[in-house]
Amino acid sequence: MAWVKLVANALNGRPVIVFNHGQSLSSFLRMGVPHLAIRLLLPRRKIVTSLHGSVFMTWARNSLKMRLFLRLLNASDEITVLGASQREQLIKLGVLGERITMLPNTADLDIATEESVRTKHIALFENSQAPLVLLHLSLLIESKGYADFLEACLALASADDRLPRPIEILLVGPMAFTGFCTRFINPETKRVWIEKKIAELNALSGVSARWIEGAGGEEKEKLFESAHVFVFPSRYPVEAQPLVLLEAMSAGCGLVVSDQGEIPTTVGDETGFCLSDISVTSLAQAVRTLATDHNRRMAAALAGHKRAKTVFSPRVYGERWVMLLNRLQKTS
Repeated sequence: MAWVKLVANALNGRPVIVFNHGQSLSSFLRMGVPHLAIRLLLPRRKIVTSLHGSVFMTWARNSLKMRLFLRLLNASDEITVLGASQREQLIKLGVLGERITMLPNTADLDIATEESVRTKHIALFENSQAPLVLLHLSLLIESKGYADFLEACLALASADDRLPRPIEILLVGPMAFTGFCTRFINPETKRVWIEKKIAELNALSGVSARWIEGAGGEEKEKLFESAHVFVFPSRYPVEAQPLVLLEAMSAGCGLVVSDQGEIPTTVGDETGFCLSDISVTSLAQAVRTLATDHNRRMAAALAGHKRAKTVFSPRVYGERWVMLLNRLQKTS
């Protein structure tokens, strides 16, 4: 279907063609062949390569994948990336900086109102018996940090100086496996470990923990709306710009995240904690700070909400694409 649409666009004289390239040998075949064919047959047609993942940042310079990848980039007039580290890596690979545009993602979640964000956090502050809601939502890949999240919650909830309020812990996501998984390599051992940790948490006074094996649509939106702190301590080697962080900021959550991939440029400096050290101790301490310092949590939530609205909204995303396409069309 993609090939048919590309041919139709080319025959209809569309001035700009955009390729959303994957970063695998199969994607090079699926999209790279028509890309190179259009460049050969229609050399004046403007072509954009849109990159979302960071897998290419792990490839050896002289590998087959890298050579094919650079061939496609060189056959493009413009390349879009999600953030600064991807742009810097492409420049190191010899791509001209003026051909690279940073065009971050947008959140697949309606942006909450500022009033609703304030109301959520003020309600927690005013009611000492209201539970602090901690959320981790992603595919349950160990390098995405779900195990660290549960361990940090356990350390926080079982500490001698425990929080003076109930804690609700939400682990959301289906089990998944990648080549980077080393701790749990089959569903049985992973499920046993997760269920054991959930049981240990629920055995503690004032703690409620749940594992929800995936959520989407309205259910996912309500989970984000209820959460006060979103925890995402990713060690994922090819982390790019996780959409869940855009969603968490859209919902007004304070953040406790790692500095992996494009995460630092995504969350900025005022949305919570962006940690280089994502040990259980440092995670628990960061969560404790946002739990007990109402002003800091509120400020982080509002900063994230403002960032989602001004940097990552669908409107801004669309405007950036229109600007890019109009600029290329004028030079075609």
